[in-house]
Amino acid sequence: MLTLDNLKGIFAAVPIAAQPDGSFIEEDYRADIRTVCETGTHGAYTTGTTGEWYAVDDKEFAWMVEVFLEETSAYPTLTQIGCGGLSTKATLDRIKIAVKGSHRPDGLQILLPPWQPLTDDEVLDFFKAVADTAEGIPLVHYNTMRSKRLLLEREYEKILSAIPTLIGSKSAISSLPEFVALLRADLPMNHFVGGESSLVQMTIWGSKGIYSDFINYWPRASLKLYALCQERKWEEAIALQEKYIAFDLEGQKPLENRGYTDAGWDKGKGEAAGFLKCKRYIRPPHRAMREEDVIHLRNVGQKYFSDWT
Repeated sequence: MLTLDNLKGIFAAVPIAAQPDGSFIEEDYRADIRTVCETGTHGAYTTGTTGEWYAVDDKEFAWMVEVFLEETSAYPTLTQIGCGGLSTKATLDRIKIAVKGSHRPDGLQILLPPWQPLTDDEVLDFFKAVADTAEGIPLVHYNTMRSKRLLLEREYEKILSAIPTLIGSKSAISSLPEFVALLRADLPMNHFVGGESSLVQMTIWGSKGIYSDFINYWPRASLKLYALCQERKWEEAIALQEKYIAFDLEGQKPLENRGYTDAGWDKGKGEAAGFLKCKRYIRPPHRAMREEDVIHLRNVGQKYFSDWT
């Protein structure tokens, strides 16, 4: 079970292996879950954005969760299940699936229904309904503008007074002053950033770790970066972090106008690195990363991370 003490480190976003037509490949999905766990990552989760929660129906969601929890049960890896939905009911239906299997997750990752922004009262109603359905399993909030609003210290303080099982966030706050204020707030929550390229400074300011896709490409480098931050070896950490920044500037920045979704990026980079069996294919209406872009990312990745493969 997730707690404020163990909700820290690197949590890997596990993708779902698929054919070009979008059909899933079970043996590859199972193998990739085991491969991720065997890296020694602190935690792993599925059915988030990388897991294309928005593109699977409840039957597929139930299958993904069952396989994920079955495979991770053999490892000490902490688990989270993403339970996204376009409505409160859709979210609760997925939570019920996630908590009723033979293996229970250590935590649930939820986001506000993203069709239109919720009012403060609607936000509180949503969290109360989620907590009531989660059967005591701790909650982590994906704090993303895809939900049309971000939660800051004031909102979390109000929610926590009614929902003590909310213990963390994956935060996509772009305003540095607001995010630092949240990290410094005296609230019983652990906040995570979205990537390695900002881990050093965010650790200094109080972040407890990252929700990572890079651990699916260069796990040794990502785990080393986190360890250096925990050991406060800032000079070494900054030098390693600069490789991620360089990869972003030289590898990803030139492709920004392609319009790839997060899952498209994550699966494309995954195929470029070749660490997992999962390839670049995602479900329509979004398009998978072009093969030439995968090759470009592979070349840039080898330039900066050849010593970490």
